[in-house]
Amino acid sequence: MQEVALIEDLLYNMMSLPGVYIQRRIDPKDKNRQIYVIEPDDNGPTCDAALRQLVERVLPVCSAHDEIEVFINGHSGFDFGLVSQALCAALRVLMREYLLLVNQLDAEFNGGELTLQKLWFYIQPSAKVLESLHRLVLDLRRKRGGQMLSVLHAFLVNANDEETSALYEFLLTRAAKPFLDMLGRWIYFGELDDAYEEFLILERRDVMKESIDRDFRDSYWESRFLLRKEMVPTFLQRFSEKILTTGKYLNVVRESVKRATYPDPTELSRLEGRLQEQHFSEPLTKAWEWANRQLIDLVLTEEKLLDLLRSLKRYFFLESGDFFTLFLDAAEDELTKPARTVNKEKLESLLELVLGTTACAGDPFNEDLTCDLVTATVQEQIFALKNAGLGGQPMGDLPAGGPQFFGPGQSIKGIEAFSLEARVKWPLNLILSRRTLTKYQILFRHLFYCKYTERQLGLSWQWHQSTKHLNVSRAFLTSSALTQRMLHFSRNLIYNLTVEV
Repeated sequence: MQEVALIEDLLYNMMSLPGVYIQRRIDPKDKNRQIYVIEPDDNGPTCDAALRQLVERVLPVCSAHDEIEVFINGHSGFDFGLVSQALCAALRVLMREYLLLVNQLDAEFNGGELTLQKLWFYIQPSAKVLESLHRLVLDLRRKRGGQMLSVLHAFLVNANDEETSALYEFLLTRAAKPFLDMLGRWIYFGELDDAYEEFLILERRDVMKESIDRDFRDSYWESRFLLRKEMVPTFLQRFSEKILTTGKYLNVVRESVKRATYPDPTELSRLEGRLQEQHFSEPLTKAWEWANRQLIDLVLTEEKLLDLLRSLKRYFFLESGDFFTLFLDAAEDELTKPARTVNKEKLESLLELVLGTTACAGDPFNEDLTCDLVTATVQEQIFALKNAGLGGQPMGDLPAGGPQFFGPGQSIKGIEAFSLEARVKWPLNLILSRRTLTKYQILFRHLFYCKYTERQLGLSWQWHQSTKHLNVSRAFLTSSALTQRMLHFSRNLIYNLTVEV
């Protein structure tokens, strides 16, 4: 009679239900878990010792099933993400097979043919599976997304027999499916679909492309998408940077409304069941090379980066001589005023007029060129930029509106404060950022003032030449010689800056 009562209780326990003689109690070794105990409330054992020994072999299976069920019920919610839900769905498949075995045992028990020896024999394969799953779920607690896949992969690698290996491979394949779907959307379309923050890429929505033109930190490319190192599965560790870069390339293409469709977007999904590092090398490399070509084609062919660079060289480096001469002829009276009193709108209209009448009239980027007045000398601007972290120093905390200028810059003349400004559109402003354009401006201001100095020295030399017929050359001999030497030096300096450097 004892054996019948114990078998009946065990069948209940194997389905996580309490029995009459076998009940749950807190484990004295671990207060956070419960174990099954035979006759927990009796003062002394009444169960036969041989039967107790057989029952105690089965009880760990019941406890393992309990903890697996607790894990499934606790990790099936949306809070733990899609990977956890997929894993729990796979565990439920295994638990259904286990419960089917329990039902078969119950049918045999009702027929009066089940003994404890038979029960122990029948559950041997399931006991091994439950033990393996129990160890797994203990390690998977408080894990999510890529962390779960890393744990599963580690168990798979360290499995010591084919059956256990097949078990972990089944779970890894099922759990990795939503992760691979997210990976495919990222490396084939540049889209991040990670509602539960379990993917290896983090999107910072506070970093927007609209802020690039004002961002002196030049941080959009580095900060918009980041790598979640803790979410990188071990079998993707070697490719994490390539995955990040591939998606970033395609995200730029997608933000530019360029149509780009990968030739085989299902290639990654065919890796199910082969989740080893070597299997990812080829598809990830192919995706990276394709994304790289799409971005280069967008930047060089459609957005004409090289033409824009030539245009910036033409204006900021004063490559077009007639542009400088005509503009200065038109704007010199305004530029010789103190910077505070210069009419910027007038300068912009004169600049627009000159751009339409010089050899630069056919430049497609003329409309994006405007002028600016910087209330600091070139030296002060360089000093301020360097202290703001744009000269190779640490960035620090930049104030709103960019670097601040110091010193008596407000008293400078318009000719010293004048600078060009270029409006660069997406995605070229990732390359020609606010930081880069500021450096272009510094070079332009220096060259513009050098050219203005050369112009003034040339006018002085012409004036000296106009006095020859007055027979006063001796009086101006020293001044004329100095002017010629200064003019020679300034021309050589400009040649060095614009040609040799």
